[in-house]
Amino acid sequence: GVIALGNGNPASDLIEKRQAGSRVGIEAYNRANGTNYTFDPYPDSEFGELTESLQKWAAKIDLYKDKLVAAIGTGNAIPIVKAFQEHGYKPGQIAIGSPDIPPAHQKAIADGWMQWGEDQHFYMMGFYAAASAWGTAERGYPYPIIHTGGQLVTKDNLKPVEDRTAIWIAKAKQYGIM
Repeated sequence: GVIALGNGNPASDLIEKRQAGSRVGIEAYNRANGTNYTFDPYPDSEFGELTESLQKWAAKIDLYKDKLVAAIGTGNAIPIVKAFQEHGYKPGQIAIGSPDIPPAHQKAIADGWMQWGEDQHFYMMGFYAAASAWGTAERGYPYPIIHTGGQLVTKDNLKPVEDRTAIWIAKAKQYGIM
């Protein structure tokens, strides 16, 4: 079967690394399990206009039909989910996942459309960034490199992620930024 990956921002270092990591993972899985999944990365515009990305995923679904076994986003899997919904697929009929775990991805996992996401710990990203900027500007510390997350999220461990997300969304609403 074919595993397609939509690259939402070609030439972006982070997104290219997500694509390269997906390729390495698929190749390693094939070696370890004697499978021969092929990898088809392509620019899907997932960070841009929803309808454009939807059309690109619809074309990919039409091209591969039953050979398409998985679809990977590089940060926004919602166009992928919507394209499969519009093609009459049912939740879980095809494996869908993407790094990042915004509320829309959490709902897609809860509803069975996505099987995985990755929690980069958005709240901590903002907190550490603000604290680090203060430390640099006010106290002269060098700006640190901080790894905030990388937690694999599936339906089995979604609840704590939803609970944390509810906290930062409530705070954002309270502060009038959402």
